[in-house]
Amino acid sequence: MCLTENNLTEVKRKLELLPNSNVRVAFESIEHDVRKQISEQSIYYSPLFIFLLGNDESTIEEFENDLQLVVQHSNSKMKKDVISFLMAASGSKNRSWESGLFEIFVKSRFLKRNDLATELDYTLPNSKEVDLHINLRGKGINIECTLLDESDEDKDVWDKFCADKEAFDKGVLIRPGKYDNSNSKSPSPYYNAARFYDKVFDKIAPSLCPEEGQLIEGASNILIIFSKIGFGINWSLDELLRDQPWSVSLREKPRDTPIGPDDILLIPWLHHKAENLIREHKLMNDYYHKHYTKIVEAPRKIGAVMVLKYSKLIYSRVNYNSEPNSKISHSEISSIEDIIQNMPKWYN
Repeated sequence: MCLTENNLTEVKRKLELLPNSNVRVAFESIEHDVRKQISEQSIYYSPLFIFLLGNDESTIEEFENDLQLVVQHSNSKMKKDVISFLMAASGSKNRSWESGLFEIFVKSRFLKRNDLATELDYTLPNSKEVDLHINLRGKGINIECTLLDESDEDKDVWDKFCADKEAFDKGVLIRPGKYDNSNSKSPSPYYNAARFYDKVFDKIAPSLCPEEGQLIEGASNILIIFSKIGFGINWSLDELLRDQPWSVSLREKPRDTPIGPDDILLIPWLHHKAENLIREHKLMNDYYHKHYTKIVEAPRKIGAVMVLKYSKLIYSRVNYNSEPNSKISHSEISSIEDIIQNMPKWYN
């Protein structure tokens, strides 16, 4: 993609209609970087610049209004954090833009519904915060959003491909191929499944400590995931929401052994995750064995899981095996789906 000063002029013209807006202030702070990217004919450009260039004035204004709505309802200490993603640097490994955009999308959808009494950055009894707390027909529900991006390994391959102008101009990237390392874990649905477990457990039991999760016991919880990967997620969902996870022999494996079918089962994954954390001194062996049952049962805190790939809802699953106080009904998840699938033009 080769952009010019004319493209920069076009973006500045659009922003003249939005004086003192969040997007204009943010763009003015990165304009120097954008000029440098244009002069150097960079592979990557500021995500905000590309966003503003690709949308018309009315769409940008709609985005600004949704962004400001979230800012107004956020904790005063977090307002700078809400808009910080607008200044995200260019580069394939900068995940803050897509994560921030997804959060604004989700939060603004719920805030626009006056009947939900939506609270942002809701403080939980364990002093953690969950992204949203809503009141749906008299029932309190906690909602946490998260991003499951492509792996660093995938991004490294993409960077190498983009840097190889001859191959990039042909427009065909073959995986695995000459840009992959000999010990690459990706592309693999097994690796995707393991990364999905990691993302979910980061919310329900970070570092395998259930007490520290943002989805807590005794509450109705929904996890909404924006995923840029597809294959393998369905296996993980089946395991996480299963009444009795499958198990296999927990044999010792060399560290560099490729991820295979056994590793997408919850029990072996937990075992290997614990081994790594203990090796890194981030988990005590005694704690793991003492709280093992609670760790295995952590997915029961999830009432439902929704997975979006860009603007498309690809999975919406009720957890029939959730704790009694965490259950989400089909009627409730259907109402949430209606809200989430009301896509603004700026997110399509």
